Amino acid sequence: VSTQSTGLGNPSLSNIDYQAFSDISSVKYIDMSANALTTFPHSVFIYANLTNVKRLLMQSNRINTLSELTTGALNEITDILEFKFRDVYPLSISFSQMVNLQTIDLRSNLLTVIPNGVFDCFKSLVGDLDVSGNKLHTVEDDAFIDMKFDKLSLNSNFFLEVPKALFKVKVLNVLKMNTNLLTYLKRGTLQNLNMTEKLFLQNNQILAIEDDALPRSLEFIDLSDNEFDFVDENQFNNMPSLQTIDFRDNRISYLPIGAFENNPNLNTIYLSDNNINWIDNGTFRTVSTQIDDFKLERNNLAYVESGTFASKIVKEMYMKENDLHDWPQDGSFSSQTENFYAEFSNNKFEVIRTGMFRDHSQFRNADFQTNHISDVEQYAFHNLVMNYRKGDGILGVKLTDNPVSNLEPFSFTNISSDITGKGKSDHAGLDLQEISTLFTLRSDTFTDIKLDYIFLNNGEVELIETHSFNRIHLYWTLQFNDGPLKYVAKKAVNADWIRYIQFNRNKIKKLPLGAFEEIISCQNFNIDNNEINFIDTDSLPNCSDKFNFQSNAITHVVVDAFRKATSVTNLQLTDNELIKIEDGAMDTFAGTLQRLYLDNNPLPQIPDSLLDGANIEVLDMGGIPILRTVGQQNLDGLAKQAIKMRDNQDGYVDASLYLNVKKKDKGIWLYGVNQCTCNIMQAISNIAARQGTFSVKGPSSCSYTNVLNGNSVNVNINANAPSNVRNKLQCEAYTTRLVRTSRTFLDQLPTAETLTIFWRFPEYSVWNNNDPYSALIPLL
Repeated sequence: VSTQSTGLGNPSLSNIDYQAFSDISSVKYIDMSANALTTFPHSVFIYANLTNVKRLLMQSNRINTLSELTTGALNEITDILEFKFRDVYPLSISFSQMVNLQTIDLRSNLLTVIPNGVFDCFKSLVGDLDVSGNKLHTVEDDAFIDMKFDKLSLNSNFFLEVPKALFKVKVLNVLKMNTNLLTYLKRGTLQNLNMTEKLFLQNNQILAIEDDALPRSLEFIDLSDNEFDFVDENQFNNMPSLQTIDFRDNRISYLPIGAFENNPNLNTIYLSDNNINWIDNGTFRTVSTQIDDFKLERNNLAYVESGTFASKIVKEMYMKENDLHDWPQDGSFSSQTENFYAEFSNNKFEVIRTGMFRDHSQFRNADFQTNHISDVEQYAFHNLVMNYRKGDGILGVKLTDNPVSNLEPFSFTNISSDITGKGKSDHAGLDLQEISTLFTLRSDTFTDIKLDYIFLNNGEVELIETHSFNRIHLYWTLQFNDGPLKYVAKKAVNADWIRYIQFNRNKIKKLPLGAFEEIISCQNFNIDNNEINFIDTDSLPNCSDKFNFQSNAITHVVVDAFRKATSVTNLQLTDNELIKIEDGAMDTFAGTLQRLYLDNNPLPQIPDSLLDGANIEVLDMGGIPILRTVGQQNLDGLAKQAIKMRDNQDGYVDASLYLNVKKKDKGIWLYGVNQCTCNIMQAISNIAARQGTFSVKGPSSCSYTNVLNGNSVNVNINANAPSNVRNKLQCEAYTTRLVRTSRTFLDQLPTAETLTIFWRFPEYSVWNNNDPYSALIPLL
């Protein structure tokens, strides 16, 4: 039953008839929240038989008292005179028949006092009472006597001290007093309280806590967002069940040596956003031997004494935004073996020493971004196994934004990842982006690496030496983008598999012989936006999908340049300075190549054998204004072909391309002009016209006149042509003498029209009577 928008039909309910629930004895859930009730409707619960109700929700009303009945309420229940009414009527009588009631929610009302006897219903069953967000300042002494609460919430009220009524509670598992006005917890304040689980005192004004103020049975204490500092040293001692303590956002300046004495199960400690500047080695000596989560971020921490964590296994350690210069050697992270996650970004570390991170079987993350690290010594990261938790995202070793000038050989050795728990977006690897003073990547810097990624973007490296990457296996990517890299030595990368290789936006001028020959297999190789003018023999890896050389200065493609690339499907040579592709230069992947991009090059001629046996879907030759021929292309066996040209350019396609397709009775799609391109194939071949990149029929008929030069092709466009084809058409005709000619209609064509297309041979063309299909016709 709900009295909000649908239940009783009035979202601003201020009064409820005493018989409203008389016929719903089986109801288990009553929601009267978000109305305008000013007093508690006692009569409703006295009259109705609600023995099955378990939850009563009355939050967000205007109730200002729990103990009095209004005159109007008395008038409503005059027919049940067997009850003796008084000016003050106990709510417990209202709940006398609600024997299964377990939850009362009175949040966000206007209550100021909780009187005695109001919630006696909680004497029989353990339940939840929430009076958060009221104006409470007083709880009468016997208000909670012998009651059993799983959770008692007094948040966001005006309590100056912990109510004494709590001492008479019989069972209390969770007490919440967040956002009140507490300032001081005296000895005995909560010590004898029958609490067993959690205490929340967040966002008060607590300055100090005396010894013996808290229950010894607690498992969880939240004191975050107060003004607390240690005055005494034993407030949190001898709590054998304590597992979590939260001191975030306080004014703690130091941690006494005995602050957490004899708390053998304490494994989660939050100390972020305080003023702690050192930690003594005895501070955590008697807490749990395994700390699951330790947070000490955004302090002024500059020193951790030797031995502080020497005997501890810390799973997650968050220490970012401090003033740490170093870490004690006897507290080396090499002793951490359980899902270790370390966050040390924005500190002042200068060196990652030998063995600082070694021999971890369950390593997750070591983040040293934005420090002052200049040296990474040999074997600093050695013999690590990175494991995932689903949802981790990108993790691993992170040294981004450091002034590293020296990565010693074998800085990163024998590092692998366990992909068992890997999610789709989870990746483990090495992130060394934005390293500002490293100019040479030395041999064997990365050795025996089997991870997802290595990032070296936005750095200052100019030279990669031989075997800088030695015995590498990357499931995802090797990125070396956006830097001044000029030289890649022979056999710079030795790898059995890298999925994506990226060396984009650098200053590489030449790929020397054998630069990437020791990469046995990859999927994509991207080296666009460099200054490469020559691709040497055997300089490239064997990639199965894509080579991208876009926006370089390549002038020639020589035979065997792609000798190892036996299965490439996509080759991009856009925006280079190509003037020659040698015969046989692409023979190695002629059987697999599907997309070839040669656009925006000064290429005058393409060899006849360029596409021998190719399975071309896209051939982009747009923006090649001086192209004269694509040669005698062998397109046999193709399911479809796509030749991509640009509109309004003086480009040419060899007539033999048409002839070959004509013999196979297949269509060529010429696209890229605009969406309304209609390619009208030569009529006598009975090849269907196509519109743009879509399989849409063009004009239903066209006629052909066989001429040698200077005459016309008549194309009849009739009413059967789709309107989207007739609008702004680019019509192109093919004959045995004519390769391609076009005319654009800027206005809507009529339902039928005969189009006469004139063409001419350029003055410099040479007619070959032995090969009439070599005639070249410019786009008109």
